[in-house]
Amino acid sequence: MLMGPVFRAEGVRLARRPRHYLFRMIYGLVLLWIIGTGYVRIQSAWMETNRPSEVARFARETFVRFAVAQMVVMLVIIPPTIGGAIADEKQRRTLPFLMASRLSSAGILFDKVLGRSASPVVFIAMGLPIVAILGLLGGISADEVIAAYLGTFSMSAVAIGIATLLSTLARRSRDAVILAYLLTIAWLILPLAILFVVFAFWPGWYGAIRPFLDGLLDSTPTGVGMRLYFPMLGLTAPSMYDQVMRMVMLQLPGAAILLGLAAWRLRPTFLREQEGRAPSPRVRAIPPCGDDPITWKERHFHRTDRTGRRLLVGLLILVSLPLAQMTWASDGWRIFATLRRSGYDGLAGLRPPPVGFLWALQVDLGWAMAFWLIAVALASSASVAIERDQSTWESITLTPITGREIVRGKILGVLRRNRAMAAIPAAIWVLSLLTRAAHPIGVAISIALAALMTWFVAMVGMYASIRSPNASRAMIATFEALACFNGYPLLAFWFVIGAIGWESSYPVLGFLPTLPAWALVSGPMIARAWDIARTPSGPTPIGWLLGGLAFGGIFIYSGTALALSRRIRLSLDRPPLDRVTIIRSRPRPAASESLNPCPRIESMQEPAR
Repeated sequence: MLMGPVFRAEGVRLARRPRHYLFRMIYGLVLLWIIGTGYVRIQSAWMETNRPSEVARFARETFVRFAVAQMVVMLVIIPPTIGGAIADEKQRRTLPFLMASRLSSAGILFDKVLGRSASPVVFIAMGLPIVAILGLLGGISADEVIAAYLGTFSMSAVAIGIATLLSTLARRSRDAVILAYLLTIAWLILPLAILFVVFAFWPGWYGAIRPFLDGLLDSTPTGVGMRLYFPMLGLTAPSMYDQVMRMVMLQLPGAAILLGLAAWRLRPTFLREQEGRAPSPRVRAIPPCGDDPITWKERHFHRTDRTGRRLLVGLLILVSLPLAQMTWASDGWRIFATLRRSGYDGLAGLRPPPVGFLWALQVDLGWAMAFWLIAVALASSASVAIERDQSTWESITLTPITGREIVRGKILGVLRRNRAMAAIPAAIWVLSLLTRAAHPIGVAISIALAALMTWFVAMVGMYASIRSPNASRAMIATFEALACFNGYPLLAFWFVIGAIGWESSYPVLGFLPTLPAWALVSGPMIARAWDIARTPSGPTPIGWLLGGLAFGGIFIYSGTALALSRRIRLSLDRPPLDRVTIIRSRPRPAASESLNPCPRIESMQEPAR
């Protein structure tokens, strides 16, 4: 039944999470920022013209930005909120009790979805006072308000359907959240990617597949937005309001189909997971444990997240294709032609020097490091949480293994499982040395910074994994901490004041991946920096600022990683109730002594009659 005990339990459980209150505060600050920046931008025009139409223009522009921000926020908060609806019950091992009750599959699923949808509804309700105030200023029609809220509701319904279906099929909530994000992004971007590829490579096919492309574009808000900015695509409806209504009519049946599939596959998926899989025969024998049991366990018995890794590798390949094309066009073809014709001696006399090729390698290394750090963060955030889900973490903490050995084994296991992701950064470093595009000192500094960032990300992920009750919360806490340490708040402030623009890679990648990338410098760049440092006037203020940020960031990252590593080791060396100390100091019982672990209980029992 709907609105039953499952709905009430989900509502109470969701209201007790402080993270949702933090998100609401951040969203309120974002809304205030949208209003403030719009007012500052329109204030100068109002002082010059002194016309009431400027007030109406301010209200319209602010409403459009508010509607876009509301859609983005809904797409961000729905996967982690809905993605654990069923997967959390699997990890807590409480789903069998729900399956054994008299509740139907649809009742369980819809109650959990309705209970967890209260948080997104609160975010939508927070914007209603702003819309009411902007409506008093003019410039906004009732049709636009209705279209904006209906579009947000239908788009959120599709995102909820995707997250619910994946939560039903996935074994862990972490996998469901990651897949929900990736499939939602694919739903928004894939129609535009197909359109651009067809226009660029096969323009003759556009007429044949246009009905299919029109359906894809009309079902996504990004496709509707592209029809506004590119008149050549044309609206498939008479007006913008009708276009949004067409999108809503396509999205709502799709959301209903996704929720129906989730309810249909809930019990079959549960029964299949309860039966389990047959163990696969091992091709090679397992070597002895040796003196490093944690590394041995991580190498041979750790459960790997193959779905998340394959998706990361697929995304890395998709990003690498345009980056490789950019590198080839940025003097890459000239360098390889010179190598083929004159060998390495010909690179020294190459005119003009391949400055663009080094810049392309830096951009490639930044993106490769971003994917590598994401893979390390995902694996380290699940390193301890998966052990806790499998009820094996207590067994590890009760052994005489020290905290240093546990940390070292876990980190080595994380690096070993993701060694394929490190192939592209290593290839870029080797290519920069072979082509003489970067100086060996710059390559050495870049490798050292990459190792430092990897250590920092692994420590943050492992600390969050130890402190969090499950893998999904550990992953969320890890990426929240990395977003702050990656400099996104500072970059957002610089973007507001106009210091940087979105054409730069800094707002997208942040500081962690770009520090190793921009350390990949050439010999002339090192000589120029040395000459500037030796001049009496010294570097410019912007040079001092960038240098201070670089060295300050290195100090912060290394200090934080060292502090987290020490904190983790101390917490592992002193488990709760000093169980390790008790086990180590307990003498072995003699052969004549009783082996009963609780003699007091035995003495309290009644004598047998």
